[in-house]
Amino acid sequence: MEKKPALQIIAKRNARERRRVQAVNGAFAKLRKTIPADSHRGKRISKVKTLKMAIYYIKMLDQVLRYEVSLEQNERISVSNQVDHPTMT
Repeated sequence: MEKKPALQIIAKRNARERRRVQAVNGAFAKLRKTIPADSHRGKRISKVKTLKMAIYYIKMLDQVLRYEVSLEQNERISVSNQVDHPTMT
């Protein structure tokens, strides 16, 4: 009689692990769709490659945002200088 509860525990553990693996795989599939990956047409990208590409993509987006913020700040400074010191023409 003791084997049945042990088998049920193992079955529950296995089911829980299958759900976990499915969730991880689903998250990776969603991530693969999000990051640009034109060089891997038709091929499934590995999980490690997906994570590396996501890291690179996030860093590039961060650089773009920093550049945009820098441009906006420079424009504000330029406008402020023009207001403080108008040129005579």
